[in-house]
Amino acid sequence: MLQDYDNYLSGCLFFAASELVRKMAKIADEEFMITKLSPSYAVLLMLISENEGLCQADAAKIMALAPSTVTRFVDKLVDRGLIYRKVEGKASCLFATDEGKKLNGLVHKAWANVYQRFCDLIGEERVKRLTEEISFVNKGLKG
Repeated sequence: MLQDYDNYLSGCLFFAASELVRKMAKIADEEFMITKLSPSYAVLLMLISENEGLCQADAAKIMALAPSTVTRFVDKLVDRGLIYRKVEGKASCLFATDEGKKLNGLVHKAWANVYQRFCDLIGEERVKRLTEEISFVNKGLKG
């Protein structure tokens, strides 16, 4: 009978990282409730609000998401009246509506709250080191 539940998969990078992502996503989802958007939709809105005319393809690269995923996010944000598209040649350029721009302050507040909760739980230095380490690993895992 398995007795050491807490440590059974702790040495596995995949399961340790997956558990971390679930815990971080829960915190982010809770904090982003103030925007009435999920964290991914909110960051896309923030990118568009702060980079008027951002091409959809560039948004996908910045967020490291499949273009089809970003298209789905854009469609929802358009439906909610937070952004609009302008097609310029083959590129689809994105712009925030006045309503979308108004939400940008709440998006920044939610991000600050997420960061603060992470810092409160594990310490600011560890958050910074972990972020740097994960970014480094992600660059090495391109593909």
